[in-house]
Amino acid sequence: MFRRSDMILPAGNYPPVINRIIAEFSRLYNERGMLKKQENDTPDENTPENIETRRKIIEKIESISARMDILYAAKKAYLVRSSR
Repeated sequence: MFRRSDMILPAGNYPPVINRIIAEFSRLYNERGMLKKQENDTPDENTPENIETRRKIIEKIESISARMDILYAAKKAYLVRSSR
């Protein structure tokens, strides 16, 4: 998995594409956090409505996490290539 601290470096030292990766990663990180809060705020009762709400939230979190993994790998690959 990734650590958010791995994605934080001084701004302006990257090509535009890497800056876009960083910006998207940050946006997704915040969005995922808000979704996690929504999931936690969903009542514990297993009513059909609550189950469906949690299912939709979890699917979105998984989708966001998968995209964040791709972005992290892209930035990491850039950092490895640029450090040679």
